[in-house]
Amino acid sequence: MNKLLLAALLVTSGGAQAGWFEDTLKFAAGLAAGVAVHELGHVVIARAYGERLEWSGGEWECRAPCRNIDKVALAGNLTTAIVGEALLHTSFRGAFVDGVQTFNTVNPISYAYKNATTAGGYLDYRGVDDRVQIALALHAASIGYRHAADGKWRFGVAGRSVQWSINF
Repeated sequence: MNKLLLAALLVTSGGAQAGWFEDTLKFAAGLAAGVAVHELGHVVIARAYGERLEWSGGEWECRAPCRNIDKVALAGNLTTAIVGEALLHTSFRGAFVDGVQTFNTVNPISYAYKNATTAGGYLDYRGVDDRVQIALALHAASIGYRHAADGKWRFGVAGRSVQWSINF
């Protein structure tokens, strides 16, 4: 996922405009906010079920006994889905929201892909049914599509004079 987020930073909101550097920083802050909200979803549900998480190198592990690991694992992308939908129904616009919505789109899709291609399954989808993973990935794609289709998502290449809008 880190490569996808790096690519998202390179293709940033409003890149060809005069304030492209400021927009790039706002976009990066939006990505960071998306990550923080996602991880907060794991933490809140873990605490609600009395689970204890340990964080190491950007990954979390549940301390034994982990009776609700599937719920804790699912909470991150459910939070992502809720925030993505909420942002679609607000008047907030700009590079920061584009960054959050990029995370909300890319992360669940990359999780489902990683789980499908990793022997034994991807760790952040521990115990989560494949159908639920696919549903979350499809929902994430719909967030990206609707954000772009409404003309809310403007992409440009940072520091270049070429800019385009994605319209569906």
